[in-house]
Amino acid sequence: MGYSQIFVGCLVLVIVSQDVKAQPDPDVCIPGPGDAKGHRLPELPERFKIQVYGEFEGRNYSVSTTEGYDDIENLGYIVTYYQGKERPGHISGTRTYYDYKDSQYYHVYPNMTDLDSYVCVTKELTNTTFTAFGRGGGHIPNAKDIFRFGDEYNETYEGQMQYKGETVDLWSTCVYDERSTYNYKIDFYFVAGQHKATLPVKIVINGTAPLHWNNTHAPERRRFYHTYYFSGIDTTQQPLEVFYPPIGVICPGRVKGKGIPSTATNFNLNVEIVRPKDKTISYAKEFYYMDGKLTAFEFFSSDQKSQHHPIRVVHDYNTGIQYKIIPFGSCQVNPIPIGAADAVSIDDEHVVMRTSASFFALHDSDVDWVYEGKTNYRDTVIHAWQTTRTNWKPLQHKGDENIQVNSTWMYFFLDLH
Repeated sequence: MGYSQIFVGCLVLVIVSQDVKAQPDPDVCIPGPGDAKGHRLPELPERFKIQVYGEFEGRNYSVSTTEGYDDIENLGYIVTYYQGKERPGHISGTRTYYDYKDSQYYHVYPNMTDLDSYVCVTKELTNTTFTAFGRGGGHIPNAKDIFRFGDEYNETYEGQMQYKGETVDLWSTCVYDERSTYNYKIDFYFVAGQHKATLPVKIVINGTAPLHWNNTHAPERRRFYHTYYFSGIDTTQQPLEVFYPPIGVICPGRVKGKGIPSTATNFNLNVEIVRPKDKTISYAKEFYYMDGKLTAFEFFSSDQKSQHHPIRVVHDYNTGIQYKIIPFGSCQVNPIPIGAADAVSIDDEHVVMRTSASFFALHDSDVDWVYEGKTNYRDTVIHAWQTTRTNWKPLQHKGDENIQVNSTWMYFFLDLH
């Protein structure tokens, strides 16, 4: 989470710095055993969603985040917005999703050339990865380690005070790392009288660090004072889909996840075809009878006349004949076209009927479907899969070697469980 990034920086310093013999700064704090003074240490939850607003004294910027954490499901996410001084490489609105189960995380940020779309970068989570929740690899760190709050962190009870009209308990701990020489005090403000796992409503981090992070033994020091305000604390379970990139965002290299379903050998369905560029909507019915080697298609436009009198196309793969039946007109008889969607050419002259799986390109060896999770569509729960293809061309470009089409495919299947 945003608050823990100061500790992540500290851990990086531990790796690169040399051994030093510095001492804690008494003007900051001196680490000690801690003293609860008879008070029960607050418990931190296994799951939470929070809004965090961070202020950094002297830095001329602030950060707002929405953060989700689920220790049981091994998942986390953070959405970050920056205010104030522009910081290169920090894009407001960036979402980062941490999937410790599949050892990957996904940076999703607005496309600066097309603000209606997003760019996604997939990275591996390893033991050397430092994330917004701490070290990567294995299992997501528990809340105690993320916040550095618990018995093992030597917390001291400092008493009660008023904060935004509420009585809060103040707890503090002192941190000093001998290798990095980071020295800071953390104050935790918890609403008093809580009898269930919760989070602090405010955290203050006040300390000193080397002026230059790669020269920890130099005498020059810098002070830092960070304040984090927590609101909207929710410790109930969140839907799993909020921990993954939004449906429709392509993340190259993402783990495939759940396999795409198989289709029935024989089926019929209704199709709605929306072409935003042409501002048209049309409809079709498809009938697939693999056992009888027959397919049929009925095409409707949006006008009322077509609804009752569609154009019908029948493919009889027993004879290789196509019948095109035009309302109030004629029936045209021709060979089944090589480029027909339900056909596969075996020698650029003859065709055979596609299987239903091949018709939808579900299990083609050159198509990698990635499971994106489930969502709601028209009051129905559906599961989503997506892939990108460079080996598919629309009918008007089939056979044209000079044209390559980059396409994104998404399939949605009903949740039948």
